[in-house]
Amino acid sequence: MRWAKLGAAALHAGQLRQSVDAYERMAGDDPTRRAEAAEGLESLAQLAERQGNADVLQEVVTGLQAVDPERGTGQYALTLV
Repeated sequence: MRWAKLGAAALHAGQLRQSVDAYERMAGDDPTRRAEAAEGLESLAQLAERQGNADVLQEVVTGLQAVDPERGTGQYALTLV
């Protein structure tokens, strides 16, 4: 549970890279929580896209592809082009 709390807290504090790391670690530590981690990363992707933060968006897309390869990331990939 700690990674989920850290991810959410970092997201709300605007610490996007720390949030990406927390959600990726959550999925790695507990594969049964991959869907939850992917949801957190999706929220991050939306925020990074709204902020025009391409560096973080790239990290999130990479994380999403690792955590949930079947989740569509095409909309974000187009933003990164």
